[in-house]
Formats: sequence, structure tokens, C-alpha cells
Amino acid sequence: DKLTSKDLGWGIGPALNAAGRMGKTEVAVKLLLAQDDKTADLAAKDLLQLNTERKERTKRNLFKVEEYFKRKPERTNEKIIFCYEPDMEPGVSGIVATKLVETYKRPAIFITPDHGHGRGSIRSFENENVLDLLNLVSDLLIHFGGHKEAGGFSIELKNIPVLEQKLKTAALEWLQQKVTLSTPEKSMVSLLATDLTDKIFKELQIFQPFGQENPEPLLSIRNAKIISFKPMSEGQHARFQVLGASSKIKFIIWNRAAELE
Repeated sequence: DKLTSKDLGWGIGPALNAAGRMGKTEVAVKLLLAQDDKTADLAAKDLLQLNTERKERTKRNLFKVEEYFKRKPERTNEKIIFCYEPDMEPGVSGIVATKLVETYKRPAIFITPDHGHGRGSIRSFENENVLDLLNLVSDLLIHFGGHKEAGGFSIELKNIPVLEQKLKTAALEWLQQKVTLSTPEKSMVSLLATDLTDKIFKELQIFQPFGQENPEPLLSIRNAKIISFKPMSEGQHARFQVLGASSKIKFIIWNRAAELE
């Protein structure tokens, strides 16, 4: 009934992006320029189908990546995670690079073949500036761009082994230059579980839209006791309740369910 910035960032945005990732940007353009409901509905269905295909491609690539590092576990000990194999599928390199960062807790580069070239994505782990690293190896790249946390580039396939070796050396210098600015996360408000009601949730929406420079308020709950813990997605995520909190409030932990359990 009411769109929020979260709907845009986690629902609509990824679906629109799927068109570009799958090489069919015209589907997103058709939706955004639609002049009538029928055209918009058809384009939206096409876009959601592309997003489903994008998710399946991501799953296949993640499976291949897992097998890759099982065969080459020594590569997970490098200062920067580097992954390329000829049978990887294009279009989802940024998503896979982000998963590598989450898994190995260090910057990651993932490259796939794409129309005769290699197309790669790089993601930072903490506050490294990935563009600084790409600048150090720019003589090997056809072009590159992005921002501090995330970058993309293209490269001739024959130069990928040279890029990997040069990155190993460049990454040492790059990581040494990193300024440590990270500070522990601190909650904005600390509550008892009995204070946590849907009214507080509704009041927090006044500060929308959340995003860069205006992150969602972080709350902490004192003396929390977790109950009704239910794993999801084969134990990757989980739903639970907190004793004393309103039954209208649902809790979820994302990607760290095993740690919480």
C-alpha cells in the first residue's frame, strides 16, 4: 500500500538491474517509458522473468565458484580473492564478487568471459578504494570505472593471467595504504524487549528514505532472550522472536544464522 526506500532498493532496483545484467536493457526501458497499464504490465512480467533467470545464473556461478575453490583452496589465502574460469556465465559478476567478500572477508575480483573479452567486478571488504587498485593495473585493462566500494572493468582474455600476478603484487601496496577508519557499530537507541512495539517501527519510518548518508537507525535490545528460532534457506538465514517483544514484530538474521544459533 505504501512504497518505501527499502522497496526501491531491494525490490524494484534489483529487478530493473537484471535487464542490464542479462543483456536486455530494452525491457527495463520499455517499462519505464510505458504510457499505458497494459504495456507496463507486460514489460513488468518480462522484467521479473529476467530477474528469475538472473537468480538462476547467479546460483550456477556460485556453485562453480565453490567447486573452483575446493580444487584450489590455496587461493583463498591470498590478500585479495581472485576468481576466473572460462565456463563462468556473464552478467552477474558484481553479485558473485560481493558473495566472495562476504565469504572470505577480504576484497574480491570475479571475472567472466563476455563477447570475446573478460568482464570483471571488484568489491571492497572494508574501506579500501577499489579504484586505486584498478589504477595500479590500468595498463592491462580496456576500460574501468565505478566508485570506492565497487568497480567494473573489461580486459582481453589473454591478459587475465598477467592481471592476476600483477594484482598480487599491487594489492600488497594497496592494502598498506588503506587508512583504518572503521569503528564499531553503535546503536542509536537501546531498548528493553517489552519496549519494542510496532509503534516504534512506524515512528522510525519518519526518517525515510534510508540509504547512503542516511542509514537505517540501529537499535539494540538489552537482555534479549531469543525464542522460536527457525532456520531458513538450509540454515543460512533464520526467523525468530524475542521474549517480551510485541508479537507483531518479526525478527530475521541474514547470512549469519549458524553464528547466532
